[in-house]
Amino acid sequence: MRRELHDGVLLGFPPPSVGHQRVERDLLLHLSHGQMEAIPGIGIVIDDANYRIPDISVLRPGAEVDESANEQAAAIVQIVVEIVSPTSADTDRVVKPKVYARAGIPEYWRVEPQGEGHTVLMHELQDGGYVQTRQIAVRDLLAEGWEAASSEVRCSMCRSGAVSR
Repeated sequence: MRRELHDGVLLGFPPPSVGHQRVERDLLLHLSHGQMEAIPGIGIVIDDANYRIPDISVLRPGAEVDESANEQAAAIVQIVVEIVSPTSADTDRVVKPKVYARAGIPEYWRVEPQGEGHTVLMHELQDGGYVQTRQIAVRDLLAEGWEAASSEVRCSMCRSGAVSR
């Protein structure tokens, strides 16, 4: 069971389904190419009352990571990816974006089940909240190949000041 802290209240979530884990694996492999480091299931400390474990966290280039710690500061994260499950839908759609935005994480990607596949809704932090910038089917994102996707991610990281062009 995955445990997270929300406003001081401990929450428990069942393990993800096989389908959820397959989508996570595919996105993780896709995001891990090139200059980016994507890691599944790391604990992110938002503040004293909030602790989250995103499905995938993409680290900011050059971020100082404590390799032996179970939890990391939100400041090291460029993108959080949450894959919506029936047990986490409300939290992933409403609660987590507010928490991640408050922590200053530049991007929030929410992966929604849609028909036989999944769709990625990409959001960027603007004026303290997330604004959707793109929507793409997971299969199409993976088909774009690393070059197209990494170029887009690097550009968004440039806008946020995480890397230079």
